[in-house]
Amino acid sequence: DEFERAAEVAAKAAFAKGSLRRSMLVCVLKGTPWEPQCGFSLRMVKALRGVNAVFSFIDVASDTRLAEAFKRLADWPTVPMLFVNGELFGGSDIVDEYVAEGTLRSS
Repeated sequence: DEFERAAEVAAKAAFAKGSLRRSMLVCVLKGTPWEPQCGFSLRMVKALRGVNAVFSFIDVASDTRLAEAFKRLADWPTVPMLFVNGELFGGSDIVDEYVAEGTLRSS
């Protein structure tokens, strides 16, 4: 029913916002860092590990509504996404650019 769907969407949005406050670096992935479920998520994990970044992750592979909540929150169309201090940094393509330039570093 429409009311239940709206309530679930609101709950997913609240979870998404709250999860970004728990860690300085949050990676929204399809899968986990040790078992990424798409090539883009794998690239993101490799880039972050390559600079020894400590990050938390949220697996949205099995929860399309949670994935949509993050996409709406960030105004970003795809997963994976990297958030730094609660703000969208970018997707795997942007992270790859910073790695190639040597400007992605762990602090």
